[in-house]
Amino acid sequence: MSKSPSLLLVVDACVARAAGESNHPVSSACRTALNDMLCICHRMAMTPELQAEWNRHAGKYALKWRSAMTSRKKVVPVKPAALAKSDASGLGLAAKDQAAVDKDLHLVTAACSGDGIILTHDSTFESLWGRCWGAFQPPRTIHWVNPVRDGADCVARL
Repeated sequence: MSKSPSLLLVVDACVARAAGESNHPVSSACRTALNDMLCICHRMAMTPELQAEWNRHAGKYALKWRSAMTSRKKVVPVKPAALAKSDASGLGLAAKDQAAVDKDLHLVTAACSGDGIILTHDSTFESLWGRCWGAFQPPRTIHWVNPVRDGADCVARL
């Protein structure tokens, strides 16, 4: 049996915030995805901006998980990839949508420095990215993994 390759994933802070001890489907799916990531050889890409977001939003469970990942040397500092600057007026996005893209674009820059995979349960940014990715000219394809939509075992299937 071959060992699955180690992937460098970006874990959105919304997963850290949702993962917890409750039996709620979102909490349970996010917790299972994080646990699978800890048990499998996958690693977490960490930029300064993503770390600040995690520090603001992660709950107790996710902080313990990140500590376990760090102790296993599975948190990898990465330099965000440079993306072409987009002209907001050329995207055809409403101001609210443009603000959402600006707020979460750091996930894409981190993913471009890793294996191009973002673990998130926020489908809003994923949808917006589908409409505007060409304006940023990312150096790689971005893959979205949503533990709620794709199943709690989504990380194990990567």
